[in-house]
Amino acid sequence: YQRRVHGNESNRPTKSFVFMFVFADENHAEESFHTLMTARRITNVMGGAGVGPASRDLSVEKWRLEQDIVELKDELSIAKAVHDYKPCIYEQSKPIQNIQEEELKRITAINKKREEARAKAQNDMRVQAQKEAQIIIEQEEKKSNSNLKELEEKLKEKLILNSELTAERDKKVKEFDKQLEKIRKKKLEEEDKAAKLKEEIKAIEEELQVRRLAIEKAKQQLELLNMDHTKGREMILQGREETKQKRAQVYQQRRQQREQWLKEVEEVNRKVMEQVRYWSKEKAATGAGKVNGDEFGEKEVHEDIQSIQKFLSELLNIDEPKPETPSSERLRAQIEEYFETERDNFQKKLAEEEKRKRDLERAAEMYKARISEHQTRIKKDQLQEAMKKERHLEGLVEQVIQYLEHGCRMTKIPSKGSARKRYFFIAEDRKKFQACEMDEMGVPVNRKRPTTTVYFKDIKRILLGQHTAVFQHFGKGSKHDKIGEEAMDDEEGSYNPSPTQNVTPQNLHKYYYRSFSFEFKKGKTLDVITETDSDFEAWVVALKRLLGTKSDWEKVQESKKGAKPDSADPPPTIEWAIGLEVNGKPGCEKLSKEEIKLCSMQHITPNQYLNAKHEIMQKAQSSYVTVYDVRTLSSLDLPRSQEVYEFFLMRKWIAMPSEVVEQEKS
Repeated sequence: YQRRVHGNESNRPTKSFVFMFVFADENHAEESFHTLMTARRITNVMGGAGVGPASRDLSVEKWRLEQDIVELKDELSIAKAVHDYKPCIYEQSKPIQNIQEEELKRITAINKKREEARAKAQNDMRVQAQKEAQIIIEQEEKKSNSNLKELEEKLKEKLILNSELTAERDKKVKEFDKQLEKIRKKKLEEEDKAAKLKEEIKAIEEELQVRRLAIEKAKQQLELLNMDHTKGREMILQGREETKQKRAQVYQQRRQQREQWLKEVEEVNRKVMEQVRYWSKEKAATGAGKVNGDEFGEKEVHEDIQSIQKFLSELLNIDEPKPETPSSERLRAQIEEYFETERDNFQKKLAEEEKRKRDLERAAEMYKARISEHQTRIKKDQLQEAMKKERHLEGLVEQVIQYLEHGCRMTKIPSKGSARKRYFFIAEDRKKFQACEMDEMGVPVNRKRPTTTVYFKDIKRILLGQHTAVFQHFGKGSKHDKIGEEAMDDEEGSYNPSPTQNVTPQNLHKYYYRSFSFEFKKGKTLDVITETDSDFEAWVVALKRLLGTKSDWEKVQESKKGAKPDSADPPPTIEWAIGLEVNGKPGCEKLSKEEIKLCSMQHITPNQYLNAKHEIMQKAQSSYVTVYDVRTLSSLDLPRSQEVYEFFLMRKWIAMPSEVVEQEKS
C-alpha cells in the first residue's frame, strides 16, 4: 500500500506497509480468512484517510507535525476497525459466538468429505485399472498365443547364440591364455637362447682357439716334415756318394792287391817255366830219354800257366760295380710317390682345417651379431624407459609447484614471542610466495590480502636446518646441545611420519629436518617449519626450480654446452648451514673421503648411503639409472637423491640416459 503526497522537493511520496502472517494449510483456513478480512478493513481505513492538500505546501518542520497528527488519527481508525470486527463464517454474515468449535466442525466435515472423495477416487481408479489390466491381459494373451512359437524359437536361437558366444568367449580366453603362455615361454626361450648363445660363443671361441693352436702345430709339423724330407733326400744322396766313393776305394785297393798277386803268380810261373826248361835241357844233354811221359811235361806246365793267367784276369774284374737294376728304380719311385701322397693328404687336411676355421669364425660373427642386436634392442628399450622416467620426474616437479601454488600450512618462527602457523603459497606469476592467516579449521583466510609477501629476487640464500639467529634465540631454553643429530636415524635417516605439532623451545629439535630459513639481501631472515617431511621436500624442490639454483654437475654440463654463467646476479644457493658429523657412525669405515664429505654435506647417514649405492649399482648392471630410480630405490628424498645421482655421474659409475641419447645422435 502506498500513499503519495505531492509537494515541494522535501515532501517525497510516503509508503505504508501492512505485514500479515497467513497459513497456507487447511487447518488454519478460517483463521487465514479472518486475517485477510482484517487487513482489507485496515487498508480501506488507511486509503480513506490521509494527509490533506492543506499540508502539501507547508515547510518541512510544519509538515512533520501535521504528518504525525495524521498518523495518530490513522492508528486510532485502524484500532477502532479491528475492535469493532467480529469473525464470521466464509460467505455468511451471521456472527458466530464460538468460532473455534465451528471451525473444528467445519474442518472435520471437510476432512470427512475429503476422505470420502479420496476413497471413491481410489475405488474408481482401482476399478478402472482392473478393466484396463483385463483388456491388456486379453490383448497380450492373444499376442502371446500368436507369437508363442516365435518367442520359443527366438528363445532357442538366443540360447544357441548365447552358448556359441560363451563357447567363443571361452575359446578366446583359452587362446589368450595360450598366447600369453607362448609369450612367456618365448621370453624364457629367448633368455635361454641368449644364455646358450653366450655359452656356444664361448665354446666356439675356445674351440677356435684350439683349432688355431692345432693349425699352428700342423703347420710346424709340415715345415718339419718338408725339412725332414729335404734333409733325408740330401742325406740319401750324400750317403750314396760316400758309398760309391768307399766302394771305389775298396775296389781300387782290391784291384791293386790282386794285381800284386798276379805279378807274384806270374813271377812264380816264370821261374817254374825256367826251371822246367832247365830240367828239359839237362835231360836232353844227358840223353836220359823219356820216362813215364815226361816228354810232355814242359808243354803241360805251359798250358797250366796259361789257364791260371786267364783265370786270374777274370778274378781281377770280379768286384767291378754293376749297373743299377730296374727294381731299385722302382723302389725309389715308390718312396717318392709315398712322400708326395703324404704331402697331398696333409695339404688337404690343412685346407679342411682352414675352411672349418673360416666357418667357425663366420658362425661366431653371426652369433655375436645376433647377441649384439638383442642387446641393442634391450638397451634401446631401457633407454626409452629411462627417458620416460626423466620426463615423468619433470612432470612431478611441475605438480609439486602447482601443489604449492594451492598452498600448505607452515609454522613461522618469530624473533620474539611464540610460534604461529600460517598458510604459505606461491603466487600465480611464480615470482614470489605469500602467507596469510588461517581460521580454527586451518583454512586460509583472505588469500587476496596476504600478511606476508616475499619476492624471489630479494632472497640471498636458503639455509636448511635451525642455525639462524632466530632459531637459536627461540630454542634458547632447550637442553639439547647437538641439534639435529637426535632426529637422524642410522637406517631411516631423517624420516618422521608424524605431523608437526605446536612448536615450542622444548620440541624444536625434533623438527630440525623440516626447518629452513630465507636469508634476504638486506640481512633479515624468514624462518619456517613445514607440516610434514613431504612438504619440506616439495618446498626445496620447487624453490630450486623457481630460483634457478644449479648444482656443480649442472654447472659443468652447461659449461660443456657453451652456456655462459650469469656472474652479474647468480641465483640463490640452497644448502645446509653445517654438515652432519658422520665419523664414528655405523658404516663410516666403508666410505672413501669423497663419500664421507658427500654424506656430511647432504646429511646422509653412512648406512643410508651404502644401501642406496648397493641398489643403484645393482640396477646399473641391467639398465639405466635415473634420479627417479634413486628416489624410489632408497630412503632418500628427492634433493638428496639428486646429489647422490650427480656424485655417481661425476665418478662415471653410471651413465646419464640423456647423454647416451645425444652421443647416439651425434
